[in-house]
Amino acid sequence: MRNSDKSRRISVRLTSKMDHSLRRRSALTGQPESSIVREAIENHLAQSAPHPSALAVARRLGLVGCAKDLPADLSTNPDYFDGFGTRA
Repeated sequence: MRNSDKSRRISVRLTSKMDHSLRRRSALTGQPESSIVREAIENHLAQSAPHPSALAVARRLGLVGCAKDLPADLSTNPDYFDGFGTRA
């Protein structure tokens, strides 16, 4: 972390197993425990999408593939677009 970065202190409770693993990793790598924790948080946040995509939400809700007995080309064939998007 650069000295110019503002930081904030937080408290985290660790299980005894996590504490043991953290202390061991610190001893093996020579890295301070706080650096290991910051790196783990950064990695977790980088892998987590802050806002799921519409497709991810639709899949989670079981909406993907829920239409039955419709033409396979429904979303691409212009014959099905007549009147679509027009106001009555």
